[in-house]
Amino acid sequence: TGHQPWDDLDEWGREAFAAQGACAATYRWTTQDYSSADGLPLIGRLEAGSRVYIATGFGGWGLTTAGVAAELIGAQVRGDAADWHSLFDPARDLPVTDTKIISSHRRGLGIAPDQALADLPPDSALVLEIDGEEVAAYRDTDGELHRVSAACTHLGCIVLWARDDRQWECPCHGSRFAPDGEVLRGPANDPLPAR
Repeated sequence: TGHQPWDDLDEWGREAFAAQGACAATYRWTTQDYSSADGLPLIGRLEAGSRVYIATGFGGWGLTTAGVAAELIGAQVRGDAADWHSLFDPARDLPVTDTKIISSHRRGLGIAPDQALADLPPDSALVLEIDGEEVAAYRDTDGELHRVSAACTHLGCIVLWARDDRQWECPCHGSRFAPDGEVLRGPANDPLPAR
């Protein structure tokens, strides 16, 4: 694609801090922003009566929603929970098994035509349909093509390519897979089968 975010950031750091001496990146961090099935964060007790509280599902709005989470959890700890807190209750009914939501991911977000596979440039990925099956394809920097099933082994949602991390990710529950299908993070336990 001609755009390498980590390399670009490293180069900027070396240039911006050249006057202070050598600048080398020793660690890298990315986030996987989880969004709940209904689009609202999950904030509050992990389960009824629990002393464990969670705050997740911010969908990229962590800085803003962290304040809401702090207010809500603080109020719950004090026993001051307001009516609006139920909107964020992790135990609320979520439409994760709603066939409309699952089928929207199974329709193949980003499906490309067969012929696109031959033209896939190095360090690029796509999801396409081959013989009626969604296939996740990644061509590595050496030109080798890795093809795996695009159906997440957890519940069958179609994976998407996380370019900066060079990983397949499931938009439904956040499983992560290496380009060859190896499970990097669950809830999926089984790798994406080679295709």
